[in-house]
Amino acid sequence: MLKEGLNIIKLTKGFKDFKNSNNEEGKRIAARYINNLLDAEKGVFLKIGQVLGSKSDTLDEFKSLTQSRPSAIGLDVILPYLMEIYGKDPSELFLEFEESLYPASIGQVHKAKLKDGTPVAVKVQYPQMKEKIQSQLKILKLVPLIETIGPTKKWGMDLGSYYKLIQNTLEEELDYKREVENQRRFSELNKDVPYLKTSRIFEEYSNNKVIVQSWEEGLSIQEVAKLWSQEDRDLIGKQLIQIFFKNLFIDGFFQGDCNIGNYLFRKESSGKPVAIFIDFGNCVSFEEKRRHTLCRIILDTIDEENFDPLAAFSLIGFDKEKLAHIKKTLPILLNVIFEPFKYSFKYDLKKWNLKDKVDLILGEYKWWFRSAGDTVFFQVIKSFFGTVNLLETIDSKVSWKRVFEESIDSITDKAYDIEYPHLDDEFFSFKTIAKNLNVIVTENEREKVNLSMPASAIINLEDLIDQDLRDKLEKKGYEIEKIKKDVLNSGAPPQTVFELEEGPKHYIVRLV
Repeated sequence: MLKEGLNIIKLTKGFKDFKNSNNEEGKRIAARYINNLLDAEKGVFLKIGQVLGSKSDTLDEFKSLTQSRPSAIGLDVILPYLMEIYGKDPSELFLEFEESLYPASIGQVHKAKLKDGTPVAVKVQYPQMKEKIQSQLKILKLVPLIETIGPTKKWGMDLGSYYKLIQNTLEEELDYKREVENQRRFSELNKDVPYLKTSRIFEEYSNNKVIVQSWEEGLSIQEVAKLWSQEDRDLIGKQLIQIFFKNLFIDGFFQGDCNIGNYLFRKESSGKPVAIFIDFGNCVSFEEKRRHTLCRIILDTIDEENFDPLAAFSLIGFDKEKLAHIKKTLPILLNVIFEPFKYSFKYDLKKWNLKDKVDLILGEYKWWFRSAGDTVFFQVIKSFFGTVNLLETIDSKVSWKRVFEESIDSITDKAYDIEYPHLDDEFFSFKTIAKNLNVIVTENEREKVNLSMPASAIINLEDLIDQDLRDKLEKKGYEIEKIKKDVLNSGAPPQTVFELEEGPKHYIVRLV
């Protein structure tokens, strides 16, 4: 435990060096240091690293955390360990057993052959992994870093629920019998989906420490990005969000760990692409009323209906007392979060810039928003953005609105039957947000420019005005970033954004 405590101090320093480095090479050096430390520790710490490595725009040094690792445990340790688990020599069960090229956070996968020659994947939990994770979780709770900086200190947030989520998730993943049951249930629910495959479990060889399943050939998501055509990448992207919407809204049972290393892809003899889901250690159930409510929220956001977002969020497990602090921004936030759902054409995720927009709208209060949701909804969000990341990695362009509406067709009526609770007669909604942003320029009282665009364009205000006008605004003491934040924090109702008189020219930007 002392060694792990020292390592997490080193890890904290590594992350600090990475964050503070202002050049690419410095970041790479820090990333390699973090990478090696996480790989050596495995367990909880490598889970953190896999999240870092799953981002489409992450450094190559972090991407390797989601792929094969150099530090798998050798057969000289694994084979005696398997003899201990099975109570017999592994050679009595397996014709061949290869060194692992696929070590992960709590176990590693070996390619092997059963006595009849059937190729299989053997997932073996690391020796003493349960005890190691329990020790790591204790260390994690003792780390003062997170709880003494930023918003957690400023607002006294309780991070206990997040620790509990990490603990529960890892306890589930340590129970391989539960994983087998998860895979059986997931496979049954999706047996009629032609573009989704799961492996066959050999239950007679599987137990709480080992899972033996059919060996599946396929490409990683990064290989798909390099080797497949745009048409095929668009199609597999569409299929991935169809699977996610079906699992979330129809089945109420979905894969919670969307690390990019948990998928393979291949083309069938017909040439059609299929996705192979290969890890079910963390699966989540989503209660029917909550999933119908979430459907209703998305539908109402698409149509910009006059509803109270605070009341709606409260129905899907959010703490309305916490959200009350940011209620003015909730309609704008919904528009941003569900932006891809609002267009019938193929949406380019590079235009979304969700993180930057949320940071602009909420600032430090983004932590307040995150802490208001319960752990189940946190899992929903985590899985959703894991799926988004797969599409970003292969630059897949999909009509989210069409796929969503087709996917929920069978429950649309049930979604519209949901009634939001009444919290207040006056609330902030899409009806209180300005509809358009107008840019008007006059010279000698004659109109030279009159542009109108959606109010959401305020987020990119600096791109709408030329450098000359930006310079003039700065000289007058205006800061574009502050202007945007003030407008968004007010809930973006109709207002004058700024007005500037410069000689014969008059500039005015309004939300109307």
